[in-house]
Amino acid sequence: MTRTPTRSFSLNLAAAAAAVASLYAALSSLSWATGELLSNGGACAIGGPYEIEHACSNVALVVPVATISMLISGATFLIFMRRLRVGCRLPVLLAWPVLFISLGWNLFKSGFPFGGDRAIVVGYVVSGVLFVVMGGVPLGLLLRPSTLKKKMRLDGHPGRARIHLVLAVAAICGVWAGILLASS
Repeated sequence: MTRTPTRSFSLNLAAAAAAVASLYAALSSLSWATGELLSNGGACAIGGPYEIEHACSNVALVVPVATISMLISGATFLIFMRRLRVGCRLPVLLAWPVLFISLGWNLFKSGFPFGGDRAIVVGYVVSGVLFVVMGGVPLGLLLRPSTLKKKMRLDGHPGRARIHLVLAVAAICGVWAGILLASS
């Protein structure tokens, strides 16, 4: 059975969309796990001969699996987008700001204990500011119109807008799936 160009294109686009969904599922899972870890005071443990003050739920497993999954998914996405000859790297480029801004938000949330009787944790707040800056500066650079036009390359290819729509839906589904998986 020979593959037609349309079928090959569809398969590569489906694989790229699956990779984007996996990437953003890993990002949202990692953000959730970090929030859970910080809500326990920033440390937890599993088993061992010592008395454990804060036991880890599935956080200890989610963090390394999500981190490795992000790297593999990002590389897989780039491979399939290269096969499509579209040149869209925006979903992978946005992963950095998404990761660091979400981690910064978790640090802020833990640094300013809303409604609690704890004091402000200055280390978390300062770290939160640094993480938001590390994510916000690249996000600002990516959202400039000239950069978006280059990265999205909507001109010159009639199907590129549809490709970006498919990838955006895949990213949203990935975030939703990551939240469901991590919180279960």
